[in-house]
Amino acid sequence: MDVRVREDMPQIKNLTQYIKHNSDLQKEATSLDERIFFRGQENLTWPISPSVFRNQFLSIEHKIIKFALERSPKDFKDHLTPFERLTKLQHYGLPTRLLDVTLNPLVALYFACQPSFDLECIEETDTNGNIRFNKIERDGAVYFKRDYVALSDADVVKVISLLAEMDTGTGTEVKKLFDTLRINGMNYIYPNDLETLFSMLQRSYFVTCSQNNERLIRQSGAFLLPGAINIIKEDDLEKTKISKGIQNLQNEFSPEYFIIPYQKKEELLEELDFYNINEATLFPELEHQMNYIKQRNLKLTTDVSTFIKMIQEARALDFSDVINFQIKIPDTYWDKLQSFIDSLFNNENPDLSIKLFDGFKATASLDWYKKEQLQASIKRELFTIIRDTKQYSIPDGKKLAKIILDKARAIFIDDVLKAKPEEPVE
Repeated sequence: MDVRVREDMPQIKNLTQYIKHNSDLQKEATSLDERIFFRGQENLTWPISPSVFRNQFLSIEHKIIKFALERSPKDFKDHLTPFERLTKLQHYGLPTRLLDVTLNPLVALYFACQPSFDLECIEETDTNGNIRFNKIERDGAVYFKRDYVALSDADVVKVISLLAEMDTGTGTEVKKLFDTLRINGMNYIYPNDLETLFSMLQRSYFVTCSQNNERLIRQSGAFLLPGAINIIKEDDLEKTKISKGIQNLQNEFSPEYFIIPYQKKEELLEELDFYNINEATLFPELEHQMNYIKQRNLKLTTDVSTFIKMIQEARALDFSDVINFQIKIPDTYWDKLQSFIDSLFNNENPDLSIKLFDGFKATASLDWYKKEQLQASIKRELFTIIRDTKQYSIPDGKKLAKIILDKARAIFIDDVLKAKPEEPVE
């Protein structure tokens, strides 16, 4: 999907400037029925697309919904309309065609201020074959659109939501759509005006719904519901075929938007927090409340001393001790592993490198190098350490954890297992 990036857009440096821009937008309103919808994205280079438009999920959209309803029928017994089903699936993380938007510009700014990084691979430059990455920080963006509200019980919203549950394959006759509508009690919808229906199915709609969801209420949430239905016309309109398509929804927003420079993200988040726009107020779930408390209080930490027993007892064995009963590990192994981890971050993030090295040693156990389950545990620990820094996206964090684990195993096999056996350590 093509992404339009315009460098001539306003760059937000502080909250006062942002509020002024949005006040000006509000003054331009020409109708009381219009609302301004906002979408904040942490990475300016990302397309604007709902989750089902990514990773080929659209080809199995109908199956995803079907499986969810079959697996948890009790959870959906009170959600009678197709659109309400989509909103609940969206809330619990299933890929849907709904795109989250908000009526509150400060909420959109919060999401646009989240850190975002891309990893750029550099050619191997050293004799050990270490792969190096550049971490590129990305600007965020707030998109907006002045538009009319489509209610969740509007006919076109019902039709598009039902289409999400249909398997259109590479094309299905429009007659099948009307059969589905009749089964769902909607046989009155445009049976004699197909051209109007086709036009409506190719548009997108900003939809508000009854806010029985606490998170939706806190975030002043709404949705952009894309039709994105391809029409394959035939001379006989009833034999016309329809199919689903993916679409970059950037065209559904104003060509103007606000750029959030990455250098200003943290400062803007501090300003938003002062006005009570933060993780704890936007996400009601307990895990988000606890994470907010943890992150907020990190700034209050001070140096603490290391615990030392008055009477020194036998030292607990770490990973290197356990292995040394069978295999003597040279210091060069640990040196190479530490050097490799440092090189991943171009020696610019020593604190993270030390945490990853210590995390590896603490998690690795006997025979880790040949047992997939133990390797998975190590990789999870490394990913958790990377994720907690909030410096990398989830995909990049998983990629880095795998790179470290694979390199640690390769060094171990080459430098320890293939080396000349040593006498067991007494």
